Amino acid sequence: VILGWLAVDEAVDALRGVVLLTANPSWPIAVEVVREILYGAFVLAAAVVLWTSRNPRFRDGRARVIVASLSASFILVGVGLLPTGPVVWDGSVRSIQFGLLITVAGAALAVGALASLGSNFSIVPEARSLVVTGPYRWLRHPMYFAESLIMCGIALSDPRITYLIVALGIFGLQLYRIRLEEQLLSTAFPNTYKEFVVRTRYRLIPLVW
Repeated sequence: VILGWLAVDEAVDALRGVVLLTANPSWPIAVEVVREILYGAFVLAAAVVLWTSRNPRFRDGRARVIVASLSASFILVGVGLLPTGPVVWDGSVRSIQFGLLITVAGAALAVGALASLGSNFSIVPEARSLVVTGPYRWLRHPMYFAESLIMCGIALSDPRITYLIVALGIFGLQLYRIRLEEQLLSTAFPNTYKEFVVRTRYRLIPLVW
């Protein structure tokens, strides 16, 4: 339900952006419209997958895991309701535009990762089959890398203390989810997951970790 509502909200924003772009053509507005379309497509597809997915072979249903997973996935939805706090630094026009481009890159990668996952997509750690194609050839957790890019882009575009704190909090929760998911996958697919780890060296950050 939340993802479906987000998809509708992004579609409305995209339509408004198209109207604004028609009246005042500029590449920042065009990029923002592309970001809204990509993110809207992602959350709509994610909602459909979650609604229609079959039961997993393994699932980590512990309460703290569910809370951490839901918090990491949906905290950005409610961040707009929080006090924004002071501006940490004065962002230049270039940094704002660069932040916007980063969010577009993150949204595009999220769509690509979701397309590779298909029915294997989940919010709570689950195991149906091991996906090793698409962006999973280069990163073990490209979906989380995509979310990190989006968070960094938001922080650069609007460097307020609330957004920075939320970004750091989400990043910490993602690291926790990575550890849980890798434990689950190594249990569900002991042999193929070892091969996957050897072949796909980096977890989250290309050429770093």
